[in-house]
Amino acid sequence: MRARGPGRTNQALILAADRNTALTNAGQATSLDTLLRRIGTVTRGWGGDVLDPQGSLHHVHETPMRPRLFWCFNANHEFDALAQALGAGQPLVGMRSMNKVAEPLALRSALGDALAGHYAQHLLTRFGTAPCIVGGNCQAAGLAWRVAQRLMQAGVPVLRLVTLDAQPRFPFAGHLRMLFGQDSGFGTQDGAGPIAIPQALRGWRYAAQRLDVHKVQGSHGQYFVPENVASLARAILSPAPPAAAAPLPMPSPRWRIARLDTAAVTLQAAAPVAQGDLAVVPVWRKEDGAIFRIEGGDWVLPLDNAPTWTCRIPRPDSPGPWGLWPVLCAMDSGPLQWPQPPQDRMVFR
Repeated sequence: MRARGPGRTNQALILAADRNTALTNAGQATSLDTLLRRIGTVTRGWGGDVLDPQGSLHHVHETPMRPRLFWCFNANHEFDALAQALGAGQPLVGMRSMNKVAEPLALRSALGDALAGHYAQHLLTRFGTAPCIVGGNCQAAGLAWRVAQRLMQAGVPVLRLVTLDAQPRFPFAGHLRMLFGQDSGFGTQDGAGPIAIPQALRGWRYAAQRLDVHKVQGSHGQYFVPENVASLARAILSPAPPAAAAPLPMPSPRWRIARLDTAAVTLQAAAPVAQGDLAVVPVWRKEDGAIFRIEGGDWVLPLDNAPTWTCRIPRPDSPGPWGLWPVLCAMDSGPLQWPQPPQDRMVFR
């Protein structure tokens, strides 16, 4: 079925998709219109109502009893499999990732930001600011993070961001639930269910306001097969742990550039008198929405309990100009200032 006409429009959506945005990669350019046509072709067999003219968002199982689940999928069979496992009482909106329909690494480009804007715009038009859950598997989790950020900026209560076999290295001012398969190497238990947060995931205790980790049945690429998808559905909908106390307000540090070279920028700032278990999560972003993912352990930088803070932040490996936000985060409380206004960024060319 096609969409049932226009729904409510939320005027708070301040970051609409730029339909002229293009990605240039290895001599090829893909516009948002071209990408949406490709996505609409591969999602043509999905069930439910279609929420946009291109057919990139599909909606099933509408009921006022539960918050809607907005999920970014990587493969065509996953939408119907998860919808069946969730059951008729759980509303589901499916979005398609850029997997196999765009150039490699396109998600981190301006095109990935434009696609997230398209999805967020149509979700707001249809559902307004009703509470929701946002999630995605594998590379689609990065797109889910972008969609969740836009919805939150528009005033939508995002109850949690759920990632499956993915580790988004960016701040999230909300509840982050990370799901991993039993063969992922995280945790020691054999069965599915919540686990203690492994040391390897400690960085996300800074980056997210609240974090829990679950194991699900199956291995990578096999979570949506009949014998495993029910475990995934249960993990997505499992009740959230109790919220921690809100962090104490803290002014933004006044960072200065102590050293600059081709590989990194070193920042320093005077530390506040009252400190805690704090870290910086750097965010590199261009004006067009492209983002840079820091690999390795330097994506979160714990701060010493000292009069002066110093952190060395790896620089992007592609031409700028890049804006840098050194986001201050607290252990088990997440970002203390995020999203941050444009005037708080530093620009590097």
